[in-house]
Amino acid sequence: FQAMSKAGLIYIRTTSTSKSVKVEIEDTGKGIPKEEIDRVFDPFYSKSPNGTGLGMAIIQRILNQHNAKFKLESKVGLGTTFSVSFPYSQG
Repeated sequence: FQAMSKAGLIYIRTTSTSKSVKVEIEDTGKGIPKEEIDRVFDPFYSKSPNGTGLGMAIIQRILNQHNAKFKLESKVGLGTTFSVSFPYSQG
């Protein structure tokens, strides 16, 4: 919500295959410049004046613990899409 100045849309899509469940969260916010994409998951990196920079670092750790695959794509001025694929549990 912070990435959208006044109004915008957030789309949440889910799909499944025989091996995983995929969740995509897309916004129509301001987007993230290419040079910042790799830093988003760095602890204490934040562009928000009130942010701690821990949110995405914690998310990355949790996703890794669940063997999830994830991808962050963004275009400045158009928005950002965060995709997460959770494997089905064996057993």
